Amino acid sequence: TLRDDWRRQLKQAVADLGLQGIRHHGILDDDMNVVTAPGKYNFTLVEKSWLFQVQHNVTPIVELSFMPAILANCTWISPLDGRVVNPDHDPCKPGMQYKNIPMPPTSYNDWYALVKALVSHAVKTFGIEEVETWHFECWNELWGMPFPETYMKLYNASSRAVKDVSPRLKVGGPATAQLLDLEDF
Repeated sequence: TLRDDWRRQLKQAVADLGLQGIRHHGILDDDMNVVTAPGKYNFTLVEKSWLFQVQHNVTPIVELSFMPAILANCTWISPLDGRVVNPDHDPCKPGMQYKNIPMPPTSYNDWYALVKALVSHAVKTFGIEEVETWHFECWNELWGMPFPETYMKLYNASSRAVKDVSPRLKVGGPATAQLLDLEDF
């Protein structure tokens, strides 16, 4: 969402198709540099992404994913710049081609704190009236997290964090193409 070509395409989709909302993977991936140290957050890139969308009347659909290496307590080499992320831990188990981390946090309290800080930042930056039009969802699909116990812990921590910022905010999940365990959820 920060690339110029993507932004041109978004503007065209709004103009030509009437696009009203957009959802994307990995807002919490390490390449977004959100978790800089335990309990330390930087929402600069996330805010830039959201600001562009809001300025073009596109509602962010905020997928709360994937797991930052610090919260998964693992280490890996960034595919973008070659830096070692969260050194001196066991290796991360990256997911898809862009090297997301589909692992649970070592502490659901830390995940709750991250999600609450992210949503609080959105409300502070854009106002409650704007953010209550957004949709928050936990993770993406019911893969990468064992269901029900692990996924539901993640979902419950996420939902509680969003609603603790404001009960007016919408939170759901998962949005899935594979329909795995969806009926049970």
